[in-house]
Amino acid sequence: MLHGALTIHGVTRHVDLVASVTRSGDTTHVTSRFPIDLADYQISGLTKMFGLLRMDREVDVRIDLRFMDTPTLWAIP
Repeated sequence: MLHGALTIHGVTRHVDLVASVTRSGDTTHVTSRFPIDLADYQISGLTKMFGLLRMDREVDVRIDLRFMDTPTLWAIP
């Protein structure tokens, strides 16, 4: 469980996210998937063209992060 704050569109909310954390060698991989209600973050204007185009208020957010203990320097030829 990850606990923290999520800021979108200048609005910050406390979140508790179920996440998967795995470790392989010097890399830590964190993934999570959770829904957010865009209205909670004061995002409006979800319809365009007189209602012909609509976006759902609730969207699915997916997080996929990789952290490395030792930074790798990439050589540019």
